[in-house]
Parts: sequence; C-alpha cells; structure tokens
Amino acid sequence: MELYVFAGPNGGGKSTLIAQFIKEYNLTDFEYISPDIYAKTLFSKILDEKEKYQKAFDYAELVRAYMLENNKSMIIETVNSTANKFDFYKQCIEKGYKVTVVFVGTESFEINIQRVAKRVKEGGHGVDPEKIKSRYYKSMELLFPLTLFSNTLFIYDNSDKFELCVLKENSTYKYVAQNLPKWANKYFIERLNEEGLAFFV
Repeated sequence: MELYVFAGPNGGGKSTLIAQFIKEYNLTDFEYISPDIYAKTLFSKILDEKEKYQKAFDYAELVRAYMLENNKSMIIETVNSTANKFDFYKQCIEKGYKVTVVFVGTESFEINIQRVAKRVKEGGHGVDPEKIKSRYYKSMELLFPLTLFSNTLFIYDNSDKFELCVLKENSTYKYVAQNLPKWANKYFIERLNEEGLAFFV
C-alpha cells in the first residue's frame, strides 16, 4: 500500500509532475484523487464555481476515506496551506502505507500568480491572486512538518524549470543540491538542521 502526496502552492506545477511520476514510476494502478478532475467531469454541470469545487472537494474526501478503508494505493494533491490532511497521513502510516511526498515550490508567489493566469487563458480554473499569495507562504511554512510523514521525499524547484533539490529514500537523505533556492534553504534545510535531523548544508 502506497500513498503519494503531491504538494505545493497553486500554480507550482503539481499536475505536470503527477503525470510524469505516473509514467516514470508506473503508478497507473493507483487511484488519482483530484478535485480539479472531479469538478470538470462529475460536477461539470454545476454553474456556480464555488458550489462545484466544494462538491468536488467533498467527493475527494469520500474517495480518500474509501481507499484507506480498503487498503488501496492512491495519489493525492494538495496546496498544503493547512494541516487538515495531516490526520489522514497519520492514519495511512498507522495502517502500514509507504508515504512518498513530492513538493514543488517556486522562488516567488508572483511566479505562481502568472502561471495561474496563463492557465485561465487556456481554459483552466482560476484562483484569486491574494489567495495564491497567502497560500504560498502557508504552504511553505508547512513544508517541513509535511515531510516528517514521508518515507520517500522529493523536493523540486520550478521557478524556471523542474530542478530536483532534495531526495530522501527509505528515510535516508540521498541527494541535496549544492545550489539550493532560497525558499528550500529557509523552509526546509534550516528547519531540518534546527531539529538536528540532518547534516548542515
């Protein structure tokens, strides 16, 4: 049983990474739990956007609970701006799930705002710029506590293109990039060192 958690601020590139990981790590049999997909498919006829996405999020929660109860492997994505899924991760670990966390960040929330605006022009869903900004900082603050649930951890910077910053496998750090972006140093490496959980970089 495995749980893949793709996390990071709005517009960071989670969906792109999910598609890459499904192909590269042969995760086609995993249930991909995505409120965005549910909103576009199951609830596409609901005209009110707020109602549509609320129903999609509620449905995703039901699917997660079902998959957990039946010991099924799954993929979820989260902005990680609140700790509301942390209890779910704990439950998965208690049931014996192997947890892989894939976090993708950028150097500035402005990058994310621009990408979401581009997504909207291409027919995707929008997010209020002020929400993107506030969620960006909340997501970064919760990066370190999120990683504590992981057996395997990937941290990517996508300020320009996807660059692997940190890799942890079987609870052992295998790779840390020499030139880490400032956000990865501030929100992860410094916290890691403060807790005495890794070498100094």
